[in-house]
Amino acid sequence: MKSVRIGYYNIKFDLMVKSEEDMFVIECMTNQIDEGQKFCMRDIDRWCSLHNIEYKTDFAYRKDLPIKANIWNLYSYWRFCREKNKVAQEKRDRRAE
Repeated sequence: MKSVRIGYYNIKFDLMVKSEEDMFVIECMTNQIDEGQKFCMRDIDRWCSLHNIEYKTDFAYRKDLPIKANIWNLYSYWRFCREKNKVAQEKRDRRAE
């Protein structure tokens, strides 16, 4: 399986490409990013969910940013992951009922 990496500050999104259609919609999104459209982590998550694109994320410390920026970005990433896990757990709980 092929993947496409999108960077958002310290966070790297690895989008999993399963078909030519996936590649086409990912290219559309990367073109929007290249043209200057702003995406936040939640926007990327929603976009991937809407297009049924699986992804993985990684946090990478960036030496070119001040330590406060790295800490803030790590905190934002942690909150994003926590919220995402909470939503996933609620979905599992609803299915179990």
